[in-house]
Amino acid sequence: MPVGVLEDYYAILGVPETATEEEIKKAYRKLALQYHPDRNPGDKEAEEKFKKINEAYSVLSDPEKRREYDALRKNPFGFSGATGGAGGPRWFYQDPQGGFHFRFEGSPGWNISLDDLLRDLFGAGFGGFEETLGDMGRRARRRPGRDVHVEIRIPFRMALEGGPTVVRLPSGESVRITIPRGARDGMRVRYRGRGPMGPDGVPGDLYVTFHVEPDPHFRREGDDLHTEVRINAVQAMLGTSVTISDPYGQSVRLRLPPGTQPGTVLRVRGHGVQTDRGRGDLYVTVRVEVPRTLSEAQREELRRWAQRAGINL
Repeated sequence: MPVGVLEDYYAILGVPETATEEEIKKAYRKLALQYHPDRNPGDKEAEEKFKKINEAYSVLSDPEKRREYDALRKNPFGFSGATGGAGGPRWFYQDPQGGFHFRFEGSPGWNISLDDLLRDLFGAGFGGFEETLGDMGRRARRRPGRDVHVEIRIPFRMALEGGPTVVRLPSGESVRITIPRGARDGMRVRYRGRGPMGPDGVPGDLYVTFHVEPDPHFRREGDDLHTEVRINAVQAMLGTSVTISDPYGQSVRLRLPPGTQPGTVLRVRGHGVQTDRGRGDLYVTVRVEVPRTLSEAQREELRRWAQRAGINL
């Protein structure tokens, strides 16, 4: 192991000084797999990182070496020369340029193969990289099928409620998927392993883009919905109550006060689009309709009302 400045092995493995043996092993396993040269061919930075990770683990995983290392961190000059007894020196320190340097004798080689590394971590019965990492490892080592992108149109109500449907792939194969509840127009969803099978029996992924057909009664903005309610001029002047249905079929009763103006917007909380994150609101815009035809008796009654109200006709 090359001579170098005293390293912070705990920082290298990303664990606290109070870490247990299991925590140290878990951190090493994750980092060693991430930075192993077999997984980073030609990456010199990853290679150096792997060396330091391996060196840190070789010390912190051994209780006796860890005790000596902890003591050294607290009092670097409390040790001199070599320690370790008859089995050969464990720590060797030198100060060739005025700095405090060290190396560890007997550290395992950093160029251990990936399979040997995993056997060391998981035991002699380990059967290789693929066996340890399960499906993820097999997928990484074996060639998956190609990913497929498809676009489908779905009705507005189906997008709101979600649920199962069938998608036809370019190959003609039909695949059953589940539409997310509250799917938005233009939403793209990845369905892992639902694409065509690869040459090694590993399927690719399926990407589905949803195009939601418009609805004649509701307009969507985010998870909020907008709709309209129509009343006549008399109802607007005197006030009224109306009942509408939200997009899920639930009845909502609205009270419109006297003097309600055209274009008034009422907010109904919790009656918008339902998704896994929550539910939006429903906004109702009031449209006031003026009668186009009146009988002569109705006209005369309105004239008398207008005169009493001081309205010039």
